[in-house]
Amino acid sequence: MVKLRLLFVIWTLLLCVLMPLAVHGTTIEQYDNDYNSLSVEQQEFIQWVYDFGKPYNLQWTLAAKVWEESQCGLQVISERTHPVYGKDYGITQINIHWLLVAHNLPDTPFNRSKYATKLVRDDVYCLLETINNIRHWECLKKSWQSYRFVWAHYNGGTTPNWDYAERIAKRIRVLTKYIME
Repeated sequence: MVKLRLLFVIWTLLLCVLMPLAVHGTTIEQYDNDYNSLSVEQQEFIQWVYDFGKPYNLQWTLAAKVWEESQCGLQVISERTHPVYGKDYGITQINIHWLLVAHNLPDTPFNRSKYATKLVRDDVYCLLETINNIRHWECLKKSWQSYRFVWAHYNGGTTPNWDYAERIAKRIRVLTKYIME
């Protein structure tokens, strides 16, 4: 029985040590290389998003999200489709179902098409919707005092996606070297 408990303790400790490495496996150097492989247009787009977010004090978050979510505007419709909530659209990959819910709009094929098209075609609209969504989660941040909490909930809703939050944090660390303030 003692051996079984000891084995369980060792297994738990190994998981605690190895799990963060698996979840947060991409290094800053890899993100740095990724940024350097972006085209000039993509880097300028990140700069534009950064400048857009400055008055809202969300410049770093928005710039990192656009890089993470749509490869700087190259992929504005997600490849994956959630069986209930549908696809994500725009430069920040906003889920169409939750956009309609946030605006108290009926989830109809017409509304899905109308707002998905708007998210894809209008980067400013997409960024403003993203800001509204971030502000929603910010009200919960006050007790946590961490933007990682906001990013994790932004992506995962009531089930925070901590891996996503870590990726955003790493992208921001890289962007601080390249963005012109």
